[in-house]
Amino acid sequence: MVDILQASGALKPQPGLAAVPENRVSASEVMAPYTMTARALGYLGNRLEEATLPMQEAAGAQAVTMDADGNVKVNRRWLEFSQGDRAYNHAASVAGLAMARTKVSTDLTQLRIQFDGRPDEFQKAADAYVRDIGKGGDRFLRPLIQREAGNVAGQLARGLMVDKERVDFQRFNNDLNAREQQLSDQLESLAEQSGVNTPEFLEKQQELVDLRAQRAGNPKFAYSPEQAAIDNGRTGEHLKALAIVGQYRRQYLETGDLAGTLKAAEERLNAEDLKLPPDQRAKYLGAITARTQAAAAVRQETIRQTTDQADLLITALNSEDRVDPRTVDDTITTLRQYRQYSKVAQLETARVVNEIAPILRSGTPVEKAAAMARLRGQAATGTTDREAYYRAIGAAESSGDPNARNPNSSATGLFQFTKGTWDQLREDHPELGLTADGRTDPEQQRRAIRIFTDENEARLRSIGAEPTAQNLYTAHFLGGAGAVRFIGGLRTNPNAPAANYVDPDAVDANRTIFFTDGGRGRARTAQEVYSLLGNKVGDASGSVGQGPVYAAAVKQLQTKFNAEVEAAWTKVKTAWDNGDQPTQDEIQNVVALAPLLSDPKMRKEIAERFEREELLERVDGQSVVAIRTAVDELDRAAEAGDLPPAGRALRDGLAKREEILTKKLQDDPLSLAGSGPLSGELGTGVRESIGPLRFDSVDTLRAQLQQRAIVARTVSNYHGQPLGSVLRPDDVPQVRQILQSGDGGTVSAFFSAIGGLDNDVLFATLADNKLAQTVEGLTKTTDYGKYTAAMSGMDQLLRRNPDLFVQTFGADAVAKVQGWQARLAWETPDEGAKRLGKLADGRTSKIVEEMRSEAREWAKKKGDDAAINDLGIDASARAAFLADYRQMIEDANIEAADPEAAHKAALTTLKTVWKESPTNGGRVMKHAPEQYYPAVDGSHEWMRQQVEETLITRLGLQPSRTGGKGGSVEMRPTTPAYTLVSTPETQADIAAKRPPRYQVVFTNPATGRLEAFDARFNIDKAMAPVRERQAEAMKQDRRNLRREQINQQVQDATTPGFEPIDPVTRLPQ
Repeated sequence: MVDILQASGALKPQPGLAAVPENRVSASEVMAPYTMTARALGYLGNRLEEATLPMQEAAGAQAVTMDADGNVKVNRRWLEFSQGDRAYNHAASVAGLAMARTKVSTDLTQLRIQFDGRPDEFQKAADAYVRDIGKGGDRFLRPLIQREAGNVAGQLARGLMVDKERVDFQRFNNDLNAREQQLSDQLESLAEQSGVNTPEFLEKQQELVDLRAQRAGNPKFAYSPEQAAIDNGRTGEHLKALAIVGQYRRQYLETGDLAGTLKAAEERLNAEDLKLPPDQRAKYLGAITARTQAAAAVRQETIRQTTDQADLLITALNSEDRVDPRTVDDTITTLRQYRQYSKVAQLETARVVNEIAPILRSGTPVEKAAAMARLRGQAATGTTDREAYYRAIGAAESSGDPNARNPNSSATGLFQFTKGTWDQLREDHPELGLTADGRTDPEQQRRAIRIFTDENEARLRSIGAEPTAQNLYTAHFLGGAGAVRFIGGLRTNPNAPAANYVDPDAVDANRTIFFTDGGRGRARTAQEVYSLLGNKVGDASGSVGQGPVYAAAVKQLQTKFNAEVEAAWTKVKTAWDNGDQPTQDEIQNVVALAPLLSDPKMRKEIAERFEREELLERVDGQSVVAIRTAVDELDRAAEAGDLPPAGRALRDGLAKREEILTKKLQDDPLSLAGSGPLSGELGTGVRESIGPLRFDSVDTLRAQLQQRAIVARTVSNYHGQPLGSVLRPDDVPQVRQILQSGDGGTVSAFFSAIGGLDNDVLFATLADNKLAQTVEGLTKTTDYGKYTAAMSGMDQLLRRNPDLFVQTFGADAVAKVQGWQARLAWETPDEGAKRLGKLADGRTSKIVEEMRSEAREWAKKKGDDAAINDLGIDASARAAFLADYRQMIEDANIEAADPEAAHKAALTTLKTVWKESPTNGGRVMKHAPEQYYPAVDGSHEWMRQQVEETLITRLGLQPSRTGGKGGSVEMRPTTPAYTLVSTPETQADIAAKRPPRYQVVFTNPATGRLEAFDARFNIDKAMAPVRERQAEAMKQDRRNLRREQINQQVQDATTPGFEPIDPVTRLPQ
């Protein structure tokens, strides 16, 4: 490093002041070294200061801040002593201006976004911003910042103005496009709906032309008047073609003929006046095809939905549900519109049925008969139903729309009255209250249509025309005078053009009616137009009335009416069948309703039965024996051919009376105590005993039952029938409830009360009313007192008559009583109560299961084989038998707690159920049929024969023949071996005391497979030969008795003209 002082010579020794210089030097020479030093130092300082300038600039750039209000603050050096100070302040100003520019750009950009599309508002906000910016900031920078902000605001404002103009133009263009598209769509719709000549279409078309002219006149659009003219021409041609499309779509909707419509459309598109090129013809024909096919799909779907709705309404009406009449009317209107006349008839019929059915259901007999007679008369005469006609023309004219308007005429409203017709009706009939604008008022339309139809009917009758729906609608469509002229022309020449007989204005307004192809084709004949009008109201020939509808209603309601008559007749007949007398009201009901029956067999049955009942009154109160004797006498008269029809009726009535009395003797014999001679034979006190049971005391109940026993014996003896129960059907539930809810004392009292009855009456009472089941059920109670009383009572019954006991309760009950008797020897009452208490305690289920398990194990080791060998069960029945045996031994072991004792008890019970059956090939089986079917001639062979006959029939076996000297002999076919099996159905039949059925299992010889069928033996068939022999024997006995009587007379000396004869000459036997 260079030492500045050394270099400058400042450290050299200086001459003293006292020394006198030898040479004189100038001041500049003297100061030269110092000047050089100063210069060196200055240069060095400048260099050093220049070296620090970047640091000063960096410091200046860091001296700028922005406060919370967005003002730029600069920490300046107010005294600039050096180049560094100037660099510092300059850098601070530049940084502050840059920060301010960023702030300005951000703020003004936000303002532009805020006022997007509103340049004027942006300008005002920007001016305020420029004016206020930098107020609290650096005063030196503020002018620069304001100028910068003003420049940025100006640029953004100009951009906003340009954007707004562009957006406004785009919006204007979009609006024009949308309106043009809207007008095009509306014109296409109008063209298809009503053509291109309606006022509404022409107005819209002119608006579209004006819009295009407006676009062509604006220089901003690249759209010339020439282009507008071309577009208008193309649009016009397109709309004319669409009018044709719509015309044939409407024609399809009117006719429903898809193929015919497409053919006519193709012919029209090929017409020379259209001058369509082939591609255009193909295009519009495709459009017609698409639209008609779419319309066909819509039509079919609408028809389906409407018919479904009609079916629901028909179901509801036929079920007598409440249905809104307007819904029915609307549905009928739609069905007529789509020519679904069959469904209309069904719905109309259901409506009539809905009106009449409540009368048939809840009216008086007179009201029912009157309603049915009135309906039949309406069906026969075809009585007019104007409401149906009004609904039909409403559907045809306006599809039910009260605001409908015809674009080709002044016809308006539900029934399409023209202004002239409406004004005439207002003038002629002020009482109707019609107003000038009332054609869209449905109520005014309905008032007007009634009068208008009446007037048209009068005009039609004046020319000899019937007021059919077809004729009335023709008069409605053409006016009364027009209809008279048209029908006259129709009669003259039905093949002439219909337009010849109709006013030209009417033809022009309804060209689709008078010409084919939507009004552009050939002229329709008068007959065609007449049929077309008739079809619109669903009637091409019939009267306005609903004769067919009423006829269908009669057919449907007649079934209900017949059911009503049958119900009334059943009450009367049932009373007579049960031996009772119907009430006078019930008889009068039948008398009022029967004449309108449609069932001749029932009418005949009613008449004959009334006649028969008059005859049966003469034998009322006779016994079954007397009635049976009378039937036999009448049968003999019938065999001799001496029984007239009245006698046959009497015979059938007596037989029915016998059947009724027999059933009463079985079900409630005490009910016959007051009929016939018995009413006088029995005393008043005894007959009073058949009233409600008296449970005041045991003695009272015992006395009443004993008195009833006297009545039962008297009834049994009088009618010659087996002794019946002393309990009536209403008594049994009461007795059962008392026994089940009572305690041991109640049960003991019951047995004490019935103990006063004789054995035959006692057991008949228990068996006939199934009271035995209730009594036996008492032995299953866990109440020891009640259990002991029940078992004691059962023991008494067993001792009184063991045979009747077994017949009534079964062998199981015998084993149960015997087990109870044995238990008494070692079980104290306390032990018995504890045992039953354990059985009732759910916690003992484990013990019970252990006892069952013990019995099962013992049965497997010893009991199964022993039981099978003891009863002789073969292999085919082994599984079923073991199932019964194990169930019984398990149940018995719960009581006995000793498997061996349980085994013996089970075998005792099983032997009453499993017995040898000759019908089953001598095998032991469950519920052997011989137990439940009687022997015929001392044998059950008839049962085996019936099984074999059934097998022969089912298998189609044929008799075989064997040859011999005397010729072939027919042999009975050999039947396959079979097995009878007892099924659950067998058990159910036995429990219900019905002849049990069995399953017959056999091997089909043709297939080698096992087959089965259910069989119930026919005892009546088996007994037929026996009855025939018995009947013949009875007849022979009567003949023998008669011979004996005659022989006694000829031997009697007191007989007038007596002549003794030799005993040898007695009448031959």
